[in-house]
Amino acid sequence: MSDANIPTCQQMSILELQSGGLQNIGCTEQDIRNARRNVRKANDGHDADMLNEHFLAQKEKNPYFTYTIETDDENQISHIFWADATSREAYKVFGDVVVFDTTHSTNQWKMLNTTRSLHIGQLYKRYSVVAIDSF
Repeated sequence: MSDANIPTCQQMSILELQSGGLQNIGCTEQDIRNARRNVRKANDGHDADMLNEHFLAQKEKNPYFTYTIETDDENQISHIFWADATSREAYKVFGDVVVFDTTHSTNQWKMLNTTRSLHIGQLYKRYSVVAIDSF
């Protein structure tokens, strides 16, 4: 449930309902918080590797999937591009590209923070589109 960004207190409520009471859950709210912390620590510093592995897996499943990861002089990711078969077909039909620029929200490690992102673009070269992501 943490992967779905369900807050810990709500996770406990769901587990309580599913198990028939707090006494039947088998863990505490603090146990869940500790598990989330441990996963974050285990993944710390490996997010770029995990992204690359994900892209390689996508490429293996779909030969039309393509991606490029560019790095700067300090070997930090500076640009990422990917396109799957659906987006490539959409480009052929509409001739437009959707760009997500989240550089307005960076942290002390100069990594992208995609917790909340505002995206503005055009659809069919006529309609403005505004999207806000939160994940």
